[in-house]
Amino acid sequence: MKVPHIPTVLLVRWASSSLALLVLCGCGTELRRARVGSHPVNGSDPEVVDFPPPPAAVEELPPDPGPPCVWVDGRWEYVGRRWEWHDGAYVQAPESCYYAPPVMVWLPSETGGELYYLTGHWYTDAGASCQAPKACRVKETNDG
Repeated sequence: MKVPHIPTVLLVRWASSSLALLVLCGCGTELRRARVGSHPVNGSDPEVVDFPPPPAAVEELPPDPGPPCVWVDGRWEYVGRRWEWHDGAYVQAPESCYYAPPVMVWLPSETGGELYYLTGHWYTDAGASCQAPKACRVKETNDG
């Protein structure tokens, strides 16, 4: 089997582009996120909702307040037969707890089906409910 010849100039361009991409990727910081998991079987009961939420909002993250704060994404919450947006935030996760994000589940039936919603909640590894996290103070920046 004959290996095709690749011109050296193409190899150099490819290597340069790959290196530049690796350098750019390494310049960013990684977002510290809350530990996430699924809702336990013994968790909160799902709620039947009339319709799904709108698409998630695009959020601009505030300055990182630093450890031990972690980011929790914004989410839609079903309140009184309508959806309300709750902004994401940096929080101090309750010790030994994880966040179970909101879940939507469609269960079909012979008469059409129902849409179920589970709100986001904090749980221990054993499935017990945790206290709500404390909000972190975001450091103010002086832009001039």
